[in-house]
Amino acid sequence: MHSPDDIREALERHVPRGQWLELADIYTLIAANVALDAADWRDHYRSNTWRPEPRWHGLVRRGLMRGRKRGRVVYKAPKTYMLLA
Repeated sequence: MHSPDDIREALERHVPRGQWLELADIYTLIAANVALDAADWRDHYRSNTWRPEPRWHGLVRRGLMRGRKRGRVVYKAPKTYMLLA
């Protein structure tokens, strides 16, 4: 199981800079470059009120949000991000 720090590091290492990417494309890059295990694929939400989602998807979004707060990531709707140099 990967930690939030592991996923943030993967974002820094594998997502290209200065290019707008949809969230689905970022998920694809992370899945292709990080060895995700069964715990990473476990449902992110503990209750059934939300649709099932892998735990690592939530960690990717959290890492992007943290990058936005630190001025390293820019967001534009809908679900499109750019990592800054």
